[in-house]
Amino acid sequence: MVSLIKIEFLKLKRRDKRLAIIITCLAVSMLLIPAVRSKRIDNWVQVIQFNSHSINFVTNIFLCVLLSELFITEYKDKTINVMFSYPISRTKIYIAKMVVVFSYCYFIVIINTISSIGVLLALNSIKPFIKDSINLSVIIKGVNITLIGIIISTLFTVIYSFFAIVKRSFLLMIIFSTIMHSIKGILQTSYPMLYLRLPLILLGISLLTVIPIVYTLNNRDVICSEGK
Repeated sequence: MVSLIKIEFLKLKRRDKRLAIIITCLAVSMLLIPAVRSKRIDNWVQVIQFNSHSINFVTNIFLCVLLSELFITEYKDKTINVMFSYPISRTKIYIAKMVVVFSYCYFIVIINTISSIGVLLALNSIKPFIKDSINLSVIIKGVNITLIGIIISTLFTVIYSFFAIVKRSFLLMIIFSTIMHSIKGILQTSYPMLYLRLPLILLGISLLTVIPIVYTLNNRDVICSEGK
């Protein structure tokens, strides 16, 4: 399994993702800074909530692109046939690819959180526009919000992989991502108690989507299905 994960990381290493990560950081800042400067958000808890939603929205678009490269493009180019021709469990290949996607998800969320909050702290020290100060309570709330965001993004990614493997449609992934993040944003701001239950709801959906994913990987011949 470790070797499979290394192979998948090496594949993406050849397709340098540093520029994409920088773009996600800039995109988050472009969403966050105007919202704060417009005084619609005036305390650090609101900043962290809005920041988390923005980060997860941008990150999940990046993850859709990543899943498209790891699955849809490999199906289209038939390069995945090489992996499937080896005496290796296709389920293990799927897990290895998903571990890579999860790793990018966590890395991007953490980097974006640090960079965006850092930018705001620097701007706020020059010309204060956030009323309260950062204290232990704010930090704890921020960590909780970030962790919930990471869990939700992880579960979203499993569902996205359904569209990448079973449906093989990047467009459906993007549409689903947009709809789900709109719902997530409404729950986060208007129904916080229901939002806290969202990870459990998504866990159930993720487990259900894994069934057709594993079935498709292990029971559909890639070459034949591409020829249909």
